[in-house]
Amino acid sequence: MKFFQHPGRYALGLVLSLLLAACSGGSGSTSPTAQTTGALLEGIAAAGAPLTGTVYITDSSYPTRKTSAPINQDGTFFVAVDGLTPPLLVKAVGTASGSAVTLYSFATSPGSVQVNPLTDLLVAGASGTQNRADLFSLYSSHNRASLQIIANQLPRLTADLQKALQPLLALYGADTLNPFTAAYQVNHQGLDGLFDDAAINIANGSVTIINRSSGAVVFSAVLENLASGTLNSAGLPTPVTYTKPGNARLTLQLTGLPSGIPVKRLKTTIRLPLGVTVDQGTAAVNTAIPSGSASGATVYPLPSLSTTNNELTLELSSLNGFVDGEFLTLRCIVSYANLSTVTADAFKIVKTELYDDIYKQQKISTGTVLTSMLVFPDMEGKKVYEGRCGGCHTLSSNDTVGRPSLLNKAALVRDKFASGHRGIYLTTQQIEDLQAFLSGYSK
Repeated sequence: MKFFQHPGRYALGLVLSLLLAACSGGSGSTSPTAQTTGALLEGIAAAGAPLTGTVYITDSSYPTRKTSAPINQDGTFFVAVDGLTPPLLVKAVGTASGSAVTLYSFATSPGSVQVNPLTDLLVAGASGTQNRADLFSLYSSHNRASLQIIANQLPRLTADLQKALQPLLALYGADTLNPFTAAYQVNHQGLDGLFDDAAINIANGSVTIINRSSGAVVFSAVLENLASGTLNSAGLPTPVTYTKPGNARLTLQLTGLPSGIPVKRLKTTIRLPLGVTVDQGTAAVNTAIPSGSASGATVYPLPSLSTTNNELTLELSSLNGFVDGEFLTLRCIVSYANLSTVTADAFKIVKTELYDDIYKQQKISTGTVLTSMLVFPDMEGKKVYEGRCGGCHTLSSNDTVGRPSLLNKAALVRDKFASGHRGIYLTTQQIEDLQAFLSGYSK
């Protein structure tokens, strides 16, 4: 799963007018009003993995006004909605983990709104649609009345969903969260963990939630009457729990460089969040690794971590130079207490110096370093195991006939996949992630 966090923007959005304020006050009608200059709609589009693509917004005016904006690599989006009349129908179209995904959401005012499988389910139920194609038609040919119906129905349906799915949501600490407005983090926990473990399918006026691991039906209901749905307690997934400090990978990106001028030397200082550190001398655990267009660059001297303010300073040079986009992967150690909360935007870029030669003689005047994609190798390794290894191997305490266990066998993985294993080939990163998962797994 994976991710750009934009420092400050998302947190500020949470204090703006939020979606579904009527949840605590019934389902009375709200009169749409046009927005003033500077109105912004922002949030995260994710379905277990973040969506990368485009978010589309359409409003309640006549004739209908529409706008759109790109979805960043971590699923975040920021859309100017000046002149649009709420309520607003939101559609996110893109890919997540390589699969095409379209999800819907809804906002009664500018501010923060999330787009995920639960918002998609609730919009479908509130609009009276029967199939995915109906949601497409709704976006294309709605009017003010149809959007107002959704606005009126959503508070009731949200409450019904929280009640009907309470045993499932509680496993992820999400039983009191509003999926439209609750802060969302792409970190395999909370609602993000739920979407990792459960698939939500809409068809023929009904919803079915499936345990991705076992294939068991967890919940089924008629879309318009979620309260009467059936929950199968025996089919509930088992969330991953963090039992020890975990390694994390933070990707750094460059943006805003002058056209045609590659960076050949870079020095940057990053303030690490509390509870996060690096192992400066152990390449096998944590190190600064040139990546993207900077692959092959040299990191020298070793990254230096200050003892007073947790600031990491690193330098890299490249004879060929590198350009906008990913240029470095930083391996960090995140303490147990921070595993569920740390995000990419918690890492602050303090200062950056860019040069178009390796001797730091000619400085580049523009260019910005951004933090993006904070991922945990053991979680990525779990995906590798489930997708590539789980069909032939178990994680039980003993080997079984035809399905040997991989428990305590992390050290064997690299040699097994040196030239492919039974027709399966893994990248170096996938091998490392799989080893991280197997090393941390315990019965």
